[in-house]
Amino acid sequence: MRNLTAVYTYEYNLMKKQIKAQAILITVLIITALISCFYNMKLTIDNGSIEQEKQALEELTEMQNSMISDLEANCKDLFIQIEELKEGYVYGKDL
Repeated sequence: MRNLTAVYTYEYNLMKKQIKAQAILITVLIITALISCFYNMKLTIDNGSIEQEKQALEELTEMQNSMISDLEANCKDLFIQIEELKEGYVYGKDL
């Protein structure tokens, strides 16, 4: 009977150790999952910020392209006016 009690006690202690080991592994897995979730959340937030910055840069680039087109048109008009003034001066036209 004492032999049987010793076996049960040994088995019980072994099961307690296994349960502790499982609890430690589960804790490590939960912590790892939380770290992964927080990291992914940070990446998502950073990605959103990058998308907003990209949109702002695209709008700025579009505005600058429009300004450049306006400047080119103004320069062309000025060039034409200068050429007309030169022609008028060279040929003696009244302006």
